[in-house]
This record gives sequence, structure tokens and C-alpha cells, in this order.
Amino acid sequence: MIMDVVAMNERSGIINEELIRSKAYELWQSRGGGFGDPNPDWYQAKDILLEEQRSQLESLIEPVKEQSHQAVTQITKRISEGQNETAISLKDAIANSQKNTISTLQNTSKNVWKVQENLTMNSLELQARLTRMSLEIQKQVWQEYFKFLKKWL
Repeated sequence: MIMDVVAMNERSGIINEELIRSKAYELWQSRGGGFGDPNPDWYQAKDILLEEQRSQLESLIEPVKEQSHQAVTQITKRISEGQNETAISLKDAIANSQKNTISTLQNTSKNVWKVQENLTMNSLELQARLTRMSLEIQKQVWQEYFKFLKKWL
């Protein structure tokens, strides 16, 4: 019966009165039974069960912490790679924008609005790329996070 209660409570993660009562009874029996105040056995049983539950939780949390750290490291690496790609794209976009700007200015001063339009469109395209990359990275982070949680819950 005690094992059934323990198994039931290990699954639910709850230390209930029945489990404490069973453990207190074991303690009482181990002392040889007899008369006296049952409260010390009760509180000792409760403390023992809480400590066991805490130890079990810690043993479950430690691998989760390690995997979380590894996931964060991988995600950080991906973000860093994305930032490098973004910097290269930004550099190329700026170089292309400068070439377009210089070429347009050399052709005619009347086309200043076209330069402004090119700069604005390039800037908007770059912002759109950065936003998509940022959202993709966030999506990957959350997917990894929930994937990780599904493994442990």
C-alpha cells in the first residue's frame, strides 16, 4: 500500500496526508511502536518526504539546466552567425546604395529624387530583411525552448 501511495504521489508530485501518514507509521514501527505523541513522527515523516521530493526535483532540474545552457549556446551562435550575415548584407547594401547614388548624381542633378527613392527603398528592403531574420531567430529560439520543455515534461 505504501508503494502504491508513493508511486501515485511521485507521478503527481504531491505529498498528501496519506503519504505522510504511511511514512509516519513506518517511523513509529521502526521505533518499536508504543504510546506517545504522534506529532514528532508526523513532522519527521513530512520533512523526509519533502526532502526526498526536493532531491528528486533537483535531479530532474540539473539535466534541464545543462540542456538549457547548451540550447542557449547554440541559439547564441546562430544569432551571432545571423548578425555576421546581416553585417555583410548591410555592407553590400550600403556599397550598392553608394554606387547607385554616385551614378545617379553624376548623370544629372535633376534626378536627386531618384537617389532619395533608391536610398529609401534600399533602406526599407534592408529593414525588411533584418526584421525577417530577427523573427526567424526568435521563432527558432521558441521552437527550441518548447521542444526542450516537451522532452522533460
